[in-house]
Amino acid sequence: MKYPLGLIGLFLISLSLTTCKSRTSGAETDAKAPECRPFLTKGEIKRDGLMEMKAEMEGECLKIVATYSGGCQEHAFDLVWNGRMTKSLPPVATLFLSHNGNGDNCRSVRSETLYFDLKGFGEQGGDVIDLQVAAQGPDPVRVRYEKP
Repeated sequence: MKYPLGLIGLFLISLSLTTCKSRTSGAETDAKAPECRPFLTKGEIKRDGLMEMKAEMEGECLKIVATYSGGCQEHAFDLVWNGRMTKSLPPVATLFLSHNGNGDNCRSVRSETLYFDLKGFGEQGGDVIDLQVAAQGPDPVRVRYEKP
């Protein structure tokens, strides 16, 4: 009697292993890739506060994780650069994360991951640029952009 139960157990394990394989094609994977929005060189900067901000480069996209309070209104974000860089080596460019909370007075802690396209940014100041990303509330975050 033990032999058939062992055989059934082996069959169930092998069946579960074959059904766990990922069946996504490359097109489906690409569809889930984050959209890198362009940064702005002019426009009104909204200064609704953030609780925390983290930033890092992913390829030529600047990934920003913004944490804020809200939950009742849709929040809008833009990355704004005034076109200036320091004359230091490497040059430093200050980018401001504009945050419009649309009058949201709710207090739920929210977090959004934003991607901004910095392709071509290196043509402005060289192969390596230190980016200082600022926002209303948290201390600025420094990220190094390296031209690919």
